[in-house]
Amino acid sequence: AIFTKQIIILQWIVELVLKREDWQASAWKPEKNIMQRRNRIMKNKIIGWNINQRSGMGGRIPDWVAEELLEQRADIIVLTELYKVGDIKKFWNKMKDSGYGYAITDNGPGMNEVGILWRMELYTLIAVDDSIVSETTNNAPNLLIVDLEDRHHNRITVAGFRIRIVEHRERAKELQAVMDKVGQYQNPVIMVVDGNNLRRGTEETAWNLKVMDEMLGASGFQRNTPEGSSIFGEHSDNGKAYEFAEDHIIGRNMKITMEPYDRDFVGRAPLIYLHGKDFQWINSENGETENILPGFPDHAIVKGYYEITG
Repeated sequence: AIFTKQIIILQWIVELVLKREDWQASAWKPEKNIMQRRNRIMKNKIIGWNINQRSGMGGRIPDWVAEELLEQRADIIVLTELYKVGDIKKFWNKMKDSGYGYAITDNGPGMNEVGILWRMELYTLIAVDDSIVSETTNNAPNLLIVDLEDRHHNRITVAGFRIRIVEHRERAKELQAVMDKVGQYQNPVIMVVDGNNLRRGTEETAWNLKVMDEMLGASGFQRNTPEGSSIFGEHSDNGKAYEFAEDHIIGRNMKITMEPYDRDFVGRAPLIYLHGKDFQWINSENGETENILPGFPDHAIVKGYYEITG
């Protein structure tokens, strides 16, 4: 009788494990390879995504954007070109019901926002800094900063920012404003940025990746950028110099392991992404350049794994 009870208990445990695995399989995308799984186990995941709300021109956030974010299984999410559209409460509620806390900037009318989300089972919110406010009358970057504390009482500072599309020298001033603000924080820092930094090999001297790296390095930060392009076409016909890598993960006292730019989400809306993973193309009939419609993401997801080093 005792042996029979042990068998029943063992079967019950196996059933629970299988049900848990079934739930995980249905809720999340499987990792593409063993290394991704190993990274996920050992480190925390952060992603960033410019979702192209374009100062409200999009009108709404597609439902599948939240679905994509949830299937990414990120511990921290940074959204740029976010906007307080009419259905944004629906978006926040879905993310909150799925275990995420969030904060958002409060910029001036017509300005894009930045949102940061974190897994509440991993992090507790300590503070929010949205003191730099983007207005039509100033040159302030879209910037949001949060302090988080994990279950082991380790604190980190997370920042999301977007350099606005202004004159090139003014873009450098925007980054300096970010450095002046974030550089004051004593915690390990991780940032996700849409730099609007032009192509890799641009001849523009006032604003480019080299200028960005020099400014970041002066404050102890290091840029991490995948290969390829994060906007426009997925591949450049003219070589690496013409790749537009404008989305980055930046760290200080953080070890960051990058993943490739991710454009796989295009399969969720094939009627929008008519050219697959290319977000910009030439119309064969009139020769004009065309782009993804506002309201639908037109940047690849930038993602990586992070761990505190100092």
